Amino acid sequence: MLSCAVSINAAQVNFTGGTSSTLYINQVNAFEFNSVEYNLHVKDFALVSPEANNGEELIYLGAYQNIGYDPESDMNTIAVDLQNLNTDQAVTAGVSLVLSGGRKMTWDLTWDTSVALNSIVLFGLVDDQSLIINGSNVNLSNSSSDSIGLNIIHSSTQVCGFALPQYSDDCRTDRILGINRDVEDEWGDIVSSNNPIVNYLSGETDLKITSFNGAYEANDFVIGIETTAVPVPGAFLLFSSSLFLAFIRSKMGASSL
Repeated sequence: MLSCAVSINAAQVNFTGGTSSTLYINQVNAFEFNSVEYNLHVKDFALVSPEANNGEELIYLGAYQNIGYDPESDMNTIAVDLQNLNTDQAVTAGVSLVLSGGRKMTWDLTWDTSVALNSIVLFGLVDDQSLIINGSNVNLSNSSSDSIGLNIIHSSTQVCGFALPQYSDDCRTDRILGINRDVEDEWGDIVSSNNPIVNYLSGETDLKITSFNGAYEANDFVIGIETTAVPVPGAFLLFSSSLFLAFIRSKMGASSL
């Protein structure tokens, strides 16, 4: 029987323009898999190694709004460019995305189909989230759909998250990811931030986040994938040394909620 071993590095994210006090780039769990430190990081931030997903990356992209957001416009867009950086354009290892917006948002995904994109989960603080893939509008009227071979899930829960573990009372990353912390309230009492513990993501997918990226404002995310599945004769399957280079090309607003 063919067995497999998986070796995949977590996403590497670089922000290429602007500044923000609420910028979260390349948040990963870099500790040794299943070590004490690793498990504590899972508890505090809900971030795992791809090993926990059988080698698949689940990349989180969150923004409260695009730069220059116009509440009267029907097209407030954040672009996501998913590229294959393998020099021979070999099909990459598995990738899935979480897209989380605060305002009315159109996520415009340009997808190089040699990237093995499996699923997309959308969360929005308002219902008016929409998705375009390679120039075609995706019907999100159903909570789950299969479009262009992808499993696309539009969560019915009205929630957003662009900061880790959370940023404000209306954008609750902790409830999306199932994080609970003891915090001090305005009267000085210690209370739980997410009690009883809510985990909206677990209701939509069995995968866990391997890379968290978010900002209050962003216009586009560029994600370059360089992970190739390479068969090894007669024994097992190895995934070559891999690197996700995700570039968020946007100007970040220094504003806050």
